[in-house]
Amino acid sequence: MNRDASPMDRRQRTRLLARWAKAYASAVRSVDRLDLNTWFDLWHTLIDWRSRGNRHAEGLAEIARLTYALLQHAEQRFSARNAPIQIFASVCEDTGSNAVYVHSSNPHGTPFPREFPNVQWGVDAPIELNGIVDTTVHRIGRVHYTDETVHIIERKGLP
Repeated sequence: MNRDASPMDRRQRTRLLARWAKAYASAVRSVDRLDLNTWFDLWHTLIDWRSRGNRHAEGLAEIARLTYALLQHAEQRFSARNAPIQIFASVCEDTGSNAVYVHSSNPHGTPFPREFPNVQWGVDAPIELNGIVDTTVHRIGRVHYTDETVHIIERKGLP
């Protein structure tokens, strides 16, 4: 992640926190509009569509925090669902790629549950997630790609 991002001044921080709160609320509404009884083929939503969190050190942690909060919201929303579902989050070096996914058996044949063959589970949280993820409930995995490292967060023991 862009650990050399510059610090925000007070006005920038206030403006960006308000923008991200609005983006978070929009993502929550997207999750809330989903039909609990339908199928999902890696449906996902983002908080930081324009990667603004990459510009400032505080943004990295804030977008990671909001992504985790959205994961928890989606899990709560689908807790009443009768059919198996998989909900997970990705926390990426580019905050614009942080996402929460909802996945189930589907007619497209996308494997369910989604496997993460190259993910190393049980790793320490990246600095942006320190103190945020409840590791008694969720597990954190890490996968290295050619151009970035991605952390996956999912509920332990599901689906």
